[in-house]
Amino acid sequence: DDTIQKVLSHLWKYIVCHIFEKLDELGLAKNSRIWWCLSGKLCALPIHAAQPFFGPQQQLSQRYIHSYTSTLSSLIRAREDIDKKERRTIPKILAIATSSLPKVYEEIKVVENMGCDVQKLIGSEVTHSTMIESLAKSPWIHFASHGHLDTEQPFKSSFELHDNARFTILDLLKANLPNAELAVLSACHTAAVDQDNTPDEGISLAAGMQFCGFRGVVGTLWAMDDDVGPFLANKFY
Repeated sequence: DDTIQKVLSHLWKYIVCHIFEKLDELGLAKNSRIWWCLSGKLCALPIHAAQPFFGPQQQLSQRYIHSYTSTLSSLIRAREDIDKKERRTIPKILAIATSSLPKVYEEIKVVENMGCDVQKLIGSEVTHSTMIESLAKSPWIHFASHGHLDTEQPFKSSFELHDNARFTILDLLKANLPNAELAVLSACHTAAVDQDNTPDEGISLAAGMQFCGFRGVVGTLWAMDDDVGPFLANKFY
């Protein structure tokens, strides 16, 4: 906890507070959404959580709503699509879970309790072919599984399917997903990138989802305990 607090304080002192002061000077309204487009080692750091912890700047640190984008073109395309796609008051959700994690059943139950139209792929049903077919039909997906970061070949970073099969970023990029809206990636390292070999934009599972057309993606920078899954789902939805 002490180490994380020190990192967040340094991020605030040397980076974020100066940007916020400029945005305030430009008159950006409180609670506006801002997008961070990061590169290199910054991709591995929780910029959105930067804060001073003490002093009058604490209120300033909560002034805006943070999101990330892998590239500016991805953000522009996602924002343009908002007006093109039909708005749904009750979304259709695809809930995907691998049975190797004990808490996924509890997590999927949280999704079902939203009262939405939920299609489930669980355990042996989570195969490469069922993923491709189901992703194309579902505007929202909730993925509760293992995530794997491949630092040597980032496009081979993957979600774990049944019997240890993998669904990679390359598989995502080849998929046709005309209804993509929101992807919640409740798995390890889904927004993580290779810290040492990322000169430009980061390549991650979350970025792959964005490239495929998902306007909103929720991902994780680090490893994630199984117990956190139901908590995350409950708080987010």
